[in-house]
Amino acid sequence: MKTILDVSLLGQGFYHQKARTGVFRVAENLATLLPTISPDLEILFADNLDLTATLGYVNEHLKKQNSKFVNPDSQVSFAELQSKILAAFPLNSIPQKVIKKIFYRFHSSNISYQDDLLADASLYHSPYFPIPNQIQERKKLKKLITIHDLIPIKYPHFFENRTDNVVHQIVSSLQPDTFVVCVSEATKVDLLEISGLSDSQVFVVPLAASKELFYPVLDRELIAQILLKYSIAADKPYFLSISTLEPRKNIDTVIKSFAEMVSQEKVNDLQLVLVGTKGWDFEKIFEAINVSPSIKNRIIVTGYVPDEDLAALYSGALSFVYVSHCEGFGLPPLEAMQCGTPVITSNTTSLPEVVGNAGILVSPLDREEISQAMLDLYQNSSLITSLKLKSIQQAKTFSWEKFAQETWNVYQNIV
Repeated sequence: MKTILDVSLLGQGFYHQKARTGVFRVAENLATLLPTISPDLEILFADNLDLTATLGYVNEHLKKQNSKFVNPDSQVSFAELQSKILAAFPLNSIPQKVIKKIFYRFHSSNISYQDDLLADASLYHSPYFPIPNQIQERKKLKKLITIHDLIPIKYPHFFENRTDNVVHQIVSSLQPDTFVVCVSEATKVDLLEISGLSDSQVFVVPLAASKELFYPVLDRELIAQILLKYSIAADKPYFLSISTLEPRKNIDTVIKSFAEMVSQEKVNDLQLVLVGTKGWDFEKIFEAINVSPSIKNRIIVTGYVPDEDLAALYSGALSFVYVSHCEGFGLPPLEAMQCGTPVITSNTTSLPEVVGNAGILVSPLDREEISQAMLDLYQNSSLITSLKLKSIQQAKTFSWEKFAQETWNVYQNIV
């Protein structure tokens, strides 16, 4: 079976580390694992955004696969030349950025694929972006797209721009013959509710967390070093939150719940650590921090933290708190569980699927319930021990290898 995989996300993440989000990880693991999963499966790559950047990623991380692109040979050759020139300079250095600007002047926005390779393929799979028109026009070619969430459609008030969003473009581009793989049962339910697709066209393949990046860190000195790096007191317990600072993630409620708990219970040694970049409408998060001056110095806002530091932050935390209003899957709680960290998370959308009975599920709207969950973990060491064990066991039910195998099963089901 020849399958064309859109790997455009790899280029986005190659130069920009902050773009290595959950959707990037999906494309990365599909591109890495699918070519090894069965001798009956041949993977061809496609790029419709920045072929030079994508080839930069492929040449650095997937060079042993000898991957073929369906983009025109002339474009691939020119992109290869650009990629080799850029590789001579440090990543994101000033010379590299200048050269990229020069190359951009010659960048062609005319994205096309080789007709003979399309004619020979059985399936086109996009892990994120809408399926291109050239693919849509080929009626014999099966089309599959991964939908990670429908939050901008279901909950538009959580987005700054309520209409111009790639999720709207994806849903509006779905054709009657399109197949979809969702990352959770909750997302599948949402999709069937708003689309004309049948249940037999929609599959569910859960995501996973990297075993190399997220694991229990037992070295207390290493944890202390990472805490010092981000001005977190190593001799005091802390609750951890990792997410973009935006309304959907409900960070202001976490802050208020934390403040109420430590004030009412007269807890003097707890910290709250907020990791993440600023999103839109983040001001009320900082307003919540400033409401209580006595609590302000116990809330640490780190900003962006690179992947290599996260396992230590997760492992050192008393608990990971993630009471988002809605999620398509919810990778951070899974990352935390894989590090053996007890999780407090929302009882809504896909999060119960991820956490199961290994964490404490709360209403994201109930500050008292969130505060009580925090207090329970602060006061009950046996509860922490129990949840640590359950978390690691629950996390073992997810893996990228399983994700790739189940994706291959979907391919076989479709074709």
